[in-house]
Amino acid sequence: MTLISEQQLDEAAALQAARTDEEWLRRSDELFDRQKALFLEVLTFARDDPASGHGKSFLDYLSSLQFIGDSLTQQGCFPPFEGSDLAAAVKEGASAIKEQSKLPQTEWANVESMRRQPFVWAQLFKILERSDVQSSSLIQSIILTLWAVTKLYADRFTEILDARDGAKLN
Repeated sequence: MTLISEQQLDEAAALQAARTDEEWLRRSDELFDRQKALFLEVLTFARDDPASGHGKSFLDYLSSLQFIGDSLTQQGCFPPFEGSDLAAAVKEGASAIKEQSKLPQTEWANVESMRRQPFVWAQLFKILERSDVQSSSLIQSIILTLWAVTKLYADRFTEILDARDGAKLN
């Protein structure tokens, strides 16, 4: 099994962070075109709590995951997630959250995706541990939305990497 490395995640985050305001806006347009369902869901935090700055940081997180996805595909075009994919992941996340009473990172270790792509999930937990996120009135929505986004990407990364590993064995 191949993992997305911490270095890959750091490089993707650095690539996003190095963007000028104009480049960031172009990247946002690109994300809207390529991952419409996820983009619009994450964008709600910019609309619902604009003063917090969460919208931009969450879009940066989405962009970083998309950079990694693009790097894994031969054509450099990571396939989009549909609204139904997001709805299923949100439903699964709601179930996982409902069953847990402690912080996600200490209780969700039984989620298979976390064992298979731990560094991807570690990025989510870094976001969730930030004091500005923890104090947000939208914390439950933030957890659920970012949990779903992370799971979708982590699972797809695993599928692509497992297929690549399988091809190497044949």
